[in-house]
Amino acid sequence: MITCSLYFLALFTAICSFSQTPKGLKPVEQQNFKNGKTRALVIGISDYQFIDKLDFADRDAEVFADWLVNYSSWNIAKSDLTLLVNEQAKRGDLIAQIQRIAALSRAGDNLVFYFSGHGDIETLTKFQNGYLLTYDTYSNNYMAGALSVKDLKDIFVSLTMDTVNVIVITDACRSGNLAGGIDGVKFTASALKPLWNNEIKILSSQPGQLSQEGKEWGDGRGVFSYYLINGLKGAADTNNDSLIMLSELEQYVGNIVSKATDNKQQPIFEGPNKYSTVIAKLKHGTPASSPRKTGNSKSPLLRLSIPEDSCDIYQQRLSVAINEKKFDRKDPNSATAQYQKLRSCTNDRDLVLGANSQLLSALMNTAQEIVNNTFIGKNFVKEYEYDLAIDLFDQVLQYNDIRLPYEQQLVNLKRYLKVLGTTIWGNYNSLPPLEKILDTAIQQEPDAAYLLSAKGILELRNMNYTKAIQLLEKATLKSPGWLIPKYYLGIAYGYKKDYRKALDYYEEILKKDTLYRTFECAKCILGQMAEFEKKLKRIRFDKYPVDLKEQAALDSARNELVDNIDSAYFYHNLGKRYDKKNHPHQDSVYFFYTQAVELDPWEAEYMYTLIRYLRKKSYGEAEIREWLKKSGEYEEDDRFWFQEDMLYSYLYSKETANAFKVAVDLYENGFYSCSKMKKLSGKFGKLPEYQAFIKENCSD
Repeated sequence: MITCSLYFLALFTAICSFSQTPKGLKPVEQQNFKNGKTRALVIGISDYQFIDKLDFADRDAEVFADWLVNYSSWNIAKSDLTLLVNEQAKRGDLIAQIQRIAALSRAGDNLVFYFSGHGDIETLTKFQNGYLLTYDTYSNNYMAGALSVKDLKDIFVSLTMDTVNVIVITDACRSGNLAGGIDGVKFTASALKPLWNNEIKILSSQPGQLSQEGKEWGDGRGVFSYYLINGLKGAADTNNDSLIMLSELEQYVGNIVSKATDNKQQPIFEGPNKYSTVIAKLKHGTPASSPRKTGNSKSPLLRLSIPEDSCDIYQQRLSVAINEKKFDRKDPNSATAQYQKLRSCTNDRDLVLGANSQLLSALMNTAQEIVNNTFIGKNFVKEYEYDLAIDLFDQVLQYNDIRLPYEQQLVNLKRYLKVLGTTIWGNYNSLPPLEKILDTAIQQEPDAAYLLSAKGILELRNMNYTKAIQLLEKATLKSPGWLIPKYYLGIAYGYKKDYRKALDYYEEILKKDTLYRTFECAKCILGQMAEFEKKLKRIRFDKYPVDLKEQAALDSARNELVDNIDSAYFYHNLGKRYDKKNHPHQDSVYFFYTQAVELDPWEAEYMYTLIRYLRKKSYGEAEIREWLKKSGEYEEDDRFWFQEDMLYSYLYSKETANAFKVAVDLYENGFYSCSKMKKLSGKFGKLPEYQAFIKENCSD
């Protein structure tokens, strides 16, 4: 069976290095083990919320945690080990706990970060980043719901620069039908493989290989995890000196995993000093056989211990407030209120940062649930929920005492929620200028499908259908499996009366969600699809009684279609035929006119007709300008008309600066004289650049 377990062992505890002499290693009795504090975060996720499940990833994590506490020589206390399995391993939990341990680590300390679960890549950013998928990661929006390898790299590099000991062990492969496809295996492993800064790395397989799991290993384990623990318990001690070198572990685990999988899985071991780094020291009497079995995958979380003093009450109240989801900052019993009291009560850094990570993870997890609902479409997000999620992210930013390195993304998630919530729930006639909010976010995260989709929905609401389609189609390229942008593309193409394309997107949704389980609007679109199918049937050429001479001309044109020019002429005439008051097939006019322009963009008459039609039907100036930008190489008089129409289109939209640029272009091309430019003072008189232009060019 294939597993998608991702094991991340960061800052392997009690890493021991010893010196070399010209003749070789120093004797065992001269070894000096690292005495720094060891902390560990161990994660195992088999039961994912939105992604295909694994079998034994959680058990592998539990066995590793058990080895850390009961078998390793690193003397790690249970209070310094945090184990997160399945639903305990949400994105907020991982982000907060990683940063808590990083914030507590000092020079000479050891930090263990072990991850067992899915790894994947964002479909069209696969050359840039890989992701570790948390319990609540939505299947098609990793940038807004997973843990990026790049962010982990930044944390670990910072730690190693502070001489914290780092080892990274990854088992990067998947069995599920995830967004990255088979490339998810290759590029996630490739993102994890390079040495970042003196850390030790062990990968369960080569990039492109799949890790395996099954009952044949430890009655249900991943093959890599099984033999890794076996080797650490003594099977890798080939020279029987009670010390397991990294090179010994590489030889044992590499050979036995490769043999057990018929060379389909070959682990990778990298580090600056393979032959002089002690990875484990055997305790006296420790068995070198198979690992000891542990309890089930629902084992309790190992949390920080709480000192028995007067501040303990605030920690307890904080936990109660979190369990009861009391996040209203105005409530004196809220989680943040209890945290403030705890922070003021004690100088115990471990206690405060532990409480802070607990608070931040709860706030982020609750907000992420709302964000995920906007991605899925199954549960309609209410107006107050958008406001709640924004406030939760605000509280995270306000109480970020562990210094989360994800603040910019949290700000962008706030922007996304603000724009989408206002777009969906705001008054159509009083929408504030929201475009700039998203433009700033997209500039920072240009590949974020969730931001592109939100802006597309905003443009759709503003009736800028062409621009909406461009943004939504870009979002689908970034996340091809995501249904939300496809749904709105169907709406946008419906407004443009391109019913065939609208139906194509709706059919994609139904194909992906045949039982309407993940996308509530899948049922809603059935009625729209029936309506669009009916309208498509209206695009007929012979059913409407017209003048016989006109009918003969159209029949002749249709029968002689040879190239695009002929077809454009035919469609243009069909559009004119249907573009009449009370015509029963007026829905087809937009389709015919746009087809004519696209087939023959050099024929000015077709563009004239389309622009007049768009303005008559109130399609909006932004839509008109999109078509004007497609103008071909027309005769001089036609070019003048289209440029001037572009100028007045900007003026109608109150985009004075853009209108002035067009006016200058008209002047420079000889269409406008100084006299004409001066007559525009009523439009441009307040623009400094207009005044400067008149002074420089038309002062006489």
